[in-house]
Amino acid sequence: MLWKTHIESVEPICKVLHIPSTFKMVEMASQQPSMASKADECLLFAIYHFAVFSMMEEECTKKFGQSRAMLMQRYHFATRQALVNASFLKTTEISIMQALVLFLLPCRHFYDPHTFWILTGVAVRIAQRMGLHRDGEKLGLPPFDVQMRRRIFYQLLPLDGIASQMSGTGTGMMPDTWDTQQPLNVNDNQIWPGMTETPEEQKGATEMIFCLARSCVGKFFLRAGKSMHGAGPSEFKDYNEVEPLICEAERELEEKYIRYCDVVNPLHFLTIGLARSAITAMRIRTRLPKVRNQTVTAAERRELFQLSQKIIDTDTALYAHTSLSKYLWHVRSFFVWGSWDSLIFVLTSLRRSDLLSPTETDAAWSKVEQMYNSHSELLESKGALHIAVGRLTLKAWDANPPTSSVPEPAFITTLHSLRKGKLNSRAEGQDSNAPTLDAKTDTMSPIDPFPASDANALFFSFSDSMGLDIGNDFDLDTTNSMLWDQLIQDYQAQGGQQ
Repeated sequence: MLWKTHIESVEPICKVLHIPSTFKMVEMASQQPSMASKADECLLFAIYHFAVFSMMEEECTKKFGQSRAMLMQRYHFATRQALVNASFLKTTEISIMQALVLFLLPCRHFYDPHTFWILTGVAVRIAQRMGLHRDGEKLGLPPFDVQMRRRIFYQLLPLDGIASQMSGTGTGMMPDTWDTQQPLNVNDNQIWPGMTETPEEQKGATEMIFCLARSCVGKFFLRAGKSMHGAGPSEFKDYNEVEPLICEAERELEEKYIRYCDVVNPLHFLTIGLARSAITAMRIRTRLPKVRNQTVTAAERRELFQLSQKIIDTDTALYAHTSLSKYLWHVRSFFVWGSWDSLIFVLTSLRRSDLLSPTETDAAWSKVEQMYNSHSELLESKGALHIAVGRLTLKAWDANPPTSSVPEPAFITTLHSLRKGKLNSRAEGQDSNAPTLDAKTDTMSPIDPFPASDANALFFSFSDSMGLDIGNDFDLDTTNSMLWDQLIQDYQAQGGQQ
């Protein structure tokens, strides 16, 4: 059952395995458990762990009669122990590396950013020792091995990059330290162990389409960063310098991937949303510095507002797509690149009564309401970012409500109620829900300790929490915009985005 869940919900997003050969191992292990090697055990538990992670609470209860948190804790422990038993720190086995990557992908939800960065760093070092940073074709390896090594490496690259950014250490692996080529655009049935000829790359959509489109986006993000001559990850000196590169990325995504997507296919629909929102997010990020520096013109501000609305529309459309429910583990909590920036900019713009016409104001509030309807965590979470966005929403509503604000929308009523409750708690000296930057977003409890070893020590987290007073007003036109960046970065570090 968990294997089927992994194939349907996880594998299309994280193409690390070769399903036909892995299925043989799963069948053998289920029929003859004693025949499973330590490497097989690692991979099995990593697959089951990720499968449970991809499931909703109701699904876990219905299928297994246990809570998701309980199942997650069980398989998390089992996978860790299997990795330790297999001496993963010394491994040169591809299957153990697959298990480690599959284990780490959902683990950003359970470890603080610093610990997670250490763990991905360990995975990078193991990969380098195995030579995954060098393209297998140049090393003369068999065609099947070449493709599997590439698949692993191209999952590890963004994983380490995200961990590096969220821990505040900058970028991950530098481009000049590896030469591994992107995996070929082929289906699993086009490759197999023992094959002697390089598979012919397919033109059009394959099982790899989501991963390859994401890889394409990552390549251009990296190039855009380099073109900014050392500017920070979210700062660009002049968007006119980067716009040609963004247009090039847009053309490549459209020609190589989007044109072959069938919107009826959930994975293709998700791929379209990911690719187009990434391009829009690039354009937003290149323009935000002018807003912060208060050098933005009225025309540029309107352009930014339209780009932000485009991101929100994509987010809402994808989240409302019922066939994407199996990918909710990935799309949960503002999955579209640029969603936070967009929502914050739209709310900030709504506070300015001189920017939008009444019709535009009404349309913008309708989009904000859709975001709140799609993302219940905006009202339910006690995290610093969610509280700050809620406060900004109320200020925008008070300053510039829609022309027809009666009856009051449910999300505004709820925000008023939450705000009133917080003020009452403060008045009574019981502000126990004050947000901190290390607020957790998942229900899984801390992992219970087990016998110490060098490998086990890698899996224990440490917390470097810091309080945040969000009593001050926030606006993208002020120096407080840096606090918005910190809030967004922290939320992502806690697993708000995959």
